[in-house]
Parts: sequence; C-alpha cells; structure tokens
Amino acid sequence: MAQTLNDFISIVGGDPHNLQNYFVVTRGIQKGADYTFRYRAINAVGPGPWSDSVTIKAATFPSPPGKPYYISSTSTTITLGLPPSIDNGGSKILLNKLFRDDGNLSSDIDIEVVDYNGKDQEYTVTNLTIGFVYRFVY
Repeated sequence: MAQTLNDFISIVGGDPHNLQNYFVVTRGIQKGADYTFRYRAINAVGPGPWSDSVTIKAATFPSPPGKPYYISSTSTTITLGLPPSIDNGGSKILLNKLFRDDGNLSSDIDIEVVDYNGKDQEYTVTNLTIGFVYRFVY
C-alpha cells in the first residue's frame, strides 16, 4: 500500500512489532532514476521524527564494451577502435580501462595501458616491440 506524503511515498508493510534491518523496494523502479529514502520509528505514543534522507541511483553494472578492433599500425604502435558499452546500467560510464599482454602470446593480459584516458573510442598504443604479437582487453 502506498500513499503520497508531500514529495515522499509512504511504504507500508512488514510486521510493525519487528524491527526490520532492511526493506526491499521491487516495484515501480526506473533504471537511472534517483530515489530518496527516509524512515522513522513508531511506538505506542506515536511516530518519532524522520531520519536524515539518503538518495540512491537505481543502477546496475554496465554491459561490457565491444571488442577492441584493429585500425592501423606502425613498427612500434597499434591504433585500436574501442566501441562503447551498449547499456550504461542506468548511470553515466565514467571511464573504461584498456589492458595488454607482454606480446609473447602466453602471458596474461594484465598490463594496464595507463596513458589511455578511458573515454576515447580510438587509441594508439605506443612503445611496442617490433615483431611481437600483442593481445588487448578493453
């Protein structure tokens, strides 16, 4: 049962004689929207004052970005295309990370390309070794 209370909607439910540590809202939530919550205790005398409020964005993890793809190269650089995520999960994506391996086809792809700004959809990786084959994860 919900009723409008100024700018808040009153959520009524649960056992009033049991101090619940949490309450889960599962209906009417829109991904990307901000929701503000507050609560108060009620006893036999009546309701106490409201708590401070907290605002929470209804969001989840973004979908993975697209696979990096080859654009061009020189003897010591590779330019990659870096497609964005299709779904931001309801919140602006702040940055992406780009990783590479050692170029020997057997090491982990765990070297962060620290010069990549996390936003550009095209990036040139520099200072690579001639003759090595590199793998990338975005």
